[in-house]
Amino acid sequence: MDKSRKYITLIEIGKKQTYIFSSNRLAENVGASIIIRKATEDDPEKFYRQYSPDVIYEGGGNALYVFRSKADGIEFAKAYSRYVMEEYPGLVLYLVGCELTDDMTVKEGTAECHRLLEQKKNEAQHMVHMIDFGSTRRCSETNLPSVPCDERILPDDRRGKPISAESVRKYKYSFEHKSYFKELLPEDYDFPSKLGELGQTEDESSYIAVVHIDGNRMSNKIASFNNKMKRQEGETGEEFDARYIQGLRELSSEIDQKYKEAFRELIGMIIKNMDKLKETLDLSGNCLPIRPLIMAGDDICFVTEGRIGVECARIFLENIQKKQVQGIPLNACGGAAIVKTHFPFSRAYDLAEALCRNAKNSISAEEDASYLDWHIEQGELKDNLQKIRSQYRAADGAILTYKPYRIIDIMEKDSFLHFKDAFHILTNSEIPRSKILGMREAAYRGKTATEYYLKSNQIDDELERTNWKRGESGFEEVNGKMKYLFFDAMEMLDMYVELE
Repeated sequence: MDKSRKYITLIEIGKKQTYIFSSNRLAENVGASIIIRKATEDDPEKFYRQYSPDVIYEGGGNALYVFRSKADGIEFAKAYSRYVMEEYPGLVLYLVGCELTDDMTVKEGTAECHRLLEQKKNEAQHMVHMIDFGSTRRCSETNLPSVPCDERILPDDRRGKPISAESVRKYKYSFEHKSYFKELLPEDYDFPSKLGELGQTEDESSYIAVVHIDGNRMSNKIASFNNKMKRQEGETGEEFDARYIQGLRELSSEIDQKYKEAFRELIGMIIKNMDKLKETLDLSGNCLPIRPLIMAGDDICFVTEGRIGVECARIFLENIQKKQVQGIPLNACGGAAIVKTHFPFSRAYDLAEALCRNAKNSISAEEDASYLDWHIEQGELKDNLQKIRSQYRAADGAILTYKPYRIIDIMEKDSFLHFKDAFHILTNSEIPRSKILGMREAAYRGKTATEYYLKSNQIDDELERTNWKRGESGFEEVNGKMKYLFFDAMEMLDMYVELE
């Protein structure tokens, strides 16, 4: 069929994080994640199979197809979008299409679809939706209109209470599709179905860690692919389109597989340390202290027991660094929000995202590297990350945190190895916990006050015994700024379990 008749359809699920993290119930979070996967991996095929389009990629909330005609693409869009709106209340669906002209390639049409998608998303920001007419019972948790449902799919404490259609669907898919994410697990192991099953110890540590991982400069990698993909001399438009579709399909698939491999390797490390973890965490059977929530290419989110969140993020980033896609090394950054188990999940994820963005800000223009940032929130989060970090200042202007840390296996100034070094110094020394707390209070007063505190309490002698070489007080100059290395380790004394 003539090239001008080709029609490109681009699908994206919008506001994925809001949809997944609107509840503090893990079953709803998992159900929402399953719905997003089904909506872009399983469901489209039901409606496009009769048209046999070229599938460039599907999954993780995104899909891209090349139909043989505009009519085929439009009919697919009508049937598919109606199904999504009816089956998945609350899910935001964006769908755009572009018909190729005589002189357009699939590559150019794909770029046009992405432009149309951004335009549609900007327009959607100003849209208003009527929820109901004000006469319905409201869901006790989402405040959306309630609907009747089969209560067998609900947890005991949700039965008999008004519940929204969105929550019902999430519970339904969590209940009926328990095998999702099983491909990431070895046999005989399970992911927890409730946040309380991650291994928190009552009266000791009731924290979870929400970890967000995002690949570095992935748009640049796609742009690099597009720049290399040139029409060759003597190559027809049809031949170039076929080569471009195959190349983009392979690139998307390879990125997705590499990130899943990195997660499987993380699971392997956790299983290797299960005996050690069971000594510290409250784990039962072969239920792991981690649960994946988003596995969408280079966009990853998982939740863990609070004390292993930073270590799991570090291991994942180390794993992804060892991988390449089409000869290009992969790097990513991560943010770990360590919060109380009942802290609002959506706010915890927002914090993890902000930490990840802050980690990315550490990357220089000349290099690509992996960085990790984290924050422990003890109560209600009242300020944004910038204001929180402004409080990590000593009276003499020294910065009391090294975060974000670079994930690298050599002792550079900002290396995560420095955090581990300081952590080991404090945990392997004979310095009483009360004096470590005193060190922390002295650090707020500055370098001179800290040096006086160490000497007057004979802590400097203990640091010397542990072969501490990084300055008498732990203060040192980094890129023209005075920083204090021990503070991050002090904060993590009860919140960091090392995996080996």
